[in-house]
Amino acid sequence: TAAGLGGFFYTVRFGLSGTLQAGNRAFVGLTDATTTPSNVDPTTSTIQARLGLAINANTGNWNFVNNATGTAPTITNLGATMPVNNTDLYELVMFTKSAGTVIAYRVTNLTTGASISSTTLTTNIPSQITFMAPQIWITNNATAGISNIDMAGWYLESDN
Repeated sequence: TAAGLGGFFYTVRFGLSGTLQAGNRAFVGLTDATTTPSNVDPTTSTIQARLGLAINANTGNWNFVNNATGTAPTITNLGATMPVNNTDLYELVMFTKSAGTVIAYRVTNLTTGASISSTTLTTNIPSQITFMAPQIWITNNATAGISNIDMAGWYLESDN
């Protein structure tokens, strides 16, 4: 909470593999929680602050989700160029400067080259003093089947 602290640059590359389950739920990004989530819907849960990519049961495309703890997530459907499938590799990059009030992100489908960027996240975001940690998970919801998320690497640095 002191001057010059905070801010981040976060990059992660990932993809889904194996058979996709009808009830897959997943999240890739930063949260204010350090505990493993149970089978929650990351597109509706208000339990933790989050910034990142998410899917819920029967979602056809990846969504960018952002919220402060206790508020409903803001959902941005990334559209048909960011499909939920087991063939594409994705890259998520997020940045905010120290004591910043704007969070920028870019999502790239590394398989097709499609890219979506935003530099206008200013509302429903974690406060400047919220410590965020990487969180990457997938669940099959109520489907009795294996769910896989593959990591090609991630990088996080403080911006101070």
